[in-house]
Amino acid sequence: EFDRPVKLAGFRWEIDGEPLDATKGDTARAILKAIRDGANTTAAIVRATGIAEATVRKQLTRMADRGDVIRTGRGTYEVGGASQ
Repeated sequence: EFDRPVKLAGFRWEIDGEPLDATKGDTARAILKAIRDGANTTAAIVRATGIAEATVRKQLTRMADRGDVIRTGRGTYEVGGASQ
């Protein structure tokens, strides 16, 4: 189960979590959360999220191209400037 990017607070909606994550899909948000929580390799992200390895790899490539994540080495990632 993934978190939703907004929540109802009283009589208004508020962003729930990282503001820039609100524009991301469920898979990207889950990967960003896993990386922020310390999972910096593909295998660790797969374990943390339960998302299939092929999907994680494909999504990480897309996210790196957008600047959401930065490749810090072979198979290691950190959150990029676009998602901090």
